[in-house]
Amino acid sequence: QYDDAIVYAHKAIEQHKRHTPVGTPQYYDVYDHIAYLYAEKGDSARCTLYLDSLFMGMDREMSLRNFSHMYMTRGICRQTLGHYASALADFKTADSILAAKYPLSEEYRVRLIPLMAGTENQLGHSDEAERLYRINVEQIRELYGENRLNYMEALIYLANANGFAGHLDSGCQIYTEAMLGLRRILKTQSPYMTADEREALWSPLSPLLANMTPYAIKADRCQTPFTISC
Repeated sequence: QYDDAIVYAHKAIEQHKRHTPVGTPQYYDVYDHIAYLYAEKGDSARCTLYLDSLFMGMDREMSLRNFSHMYMTRGICRQTLGHYASALADFKTADSILAAKYPLSEEYRVRLIPLMAGTENQLGHSDEAERLYRINVEQIRELYGENRLNYMEALIYLANANGFAGHLDSGCQIYTEAMLGLRRILKTQSPYMTADEREALWSPLSPLLANMTPYAIKADRCQTPFTISC
């Protein structure tokens, strides 16, 4: 599967090169996709090669968001490859670039928060991961409101982070809040959705919700509002 995608990515790069002047930042900006693919495949050497090519396009006139995006791209690739310390450094660099101009509530900075939180968790920094996921919930709520799926997803990540940090009571409360919110969204929106739209609604959330039962067992919760919501 990855091999086929990589073949098509190489073809896209060749087409791009034919129509883009050599040496311009745009000449290199197609390398992020193929770097992702090699990271997913576990090929660290080729992933690094294309990331280096991406950074060759770095330009002083580049916007802060584009500049930050390069570090975010490299961080995601390194995270995928299991290089968590260097991935976290990239995410922090990406955020510091944006922080020079934008507040924490800026959309691109908000995207970085769960990436940093997840990497902190991979490094065993449970308390810091929980702190960042809590900030993520607050910022998602401010940007989009509480009746949105991305807010429910943020709550579920925070609940799991509470579990990793050993704060099971608060984790159960947050999980319950997320489930009640999901029911509210489904009740108001699902009657107007097609089957494909309902599938799209559940696809990103179902793997997260699958953790609720083992979470309840670990937290020793039986016949509580949390287990009833599972």
